[in-house]
Amino acid sequence: MGSGYISKPNDSLYQSVDYSNHKTIQGLVRFYYQLKVENDYRPNFDLITILVDIDIAIKKSSLSNKQRKILNLYMMGYTESKIGKQIGITQQGVNKYIQSTCKAMSDFLMGAKS
Repeated sequence: MGSGYISKPNDSLYQSVDYSNHKTIQGLVRFYYQLKVENDYRPNFDLITILVDIDIAIKKSSLSNKQRKILNLYMMGYTESKIGKQIGITQQGVNKYIQSTCKAMSDFLMGAKS
């Protein structure tokens, strides 16, 4: 788990999410819909809290329309390469958008938790 990405959900993981790490946010965003399905079958209060936090961060962070579009495609499971082709930018450009978006979300969440 050193990279911050979430690879396999489990109950103890939900209690120790570090919103200050934008890579953690990126992992949560990447698996957002899978986590929602997981919660539908195995409700977990900590996971519900995380999903609500992510929803709020997406809505309240100062994101451009392009950032929101890229983020939505990323959340739906599109690869950075496919997103780039659809949007008309390089895979590296998509990666930068995702990183800056997750950083903005992390900054928002850390400000909201203070």
